[in-house]
Amino acid sequence: MGSIASQYNTSIIGTFFQDFTGVFVNSIASLKEFIAISRAERELRHLDDRMLEDIGLSRSDISYAVRRGTGR
Repeated sequence: MGSIASQYNTSIIGTFFQDFTGVFVNSIASLKEFIAISRAERELRHLDDRMLEDIGLSRSDISYAVRRGTGR
């Protein structure tokens, strides 16, 4: 019986670490995406209105364009 209980506990621990690893990896990916989006928005906000117009954006379009594309 000790062997079955030991295998069960090992299975639970393995599942926990798989779940934890998945959450950790997803969190890191989300953080990287957030940083990339923030950087892109910051760079576009530093452009003047004429430069934004040249690339087909208005200042109010920046956040949408960075997150979802221009839709073109």
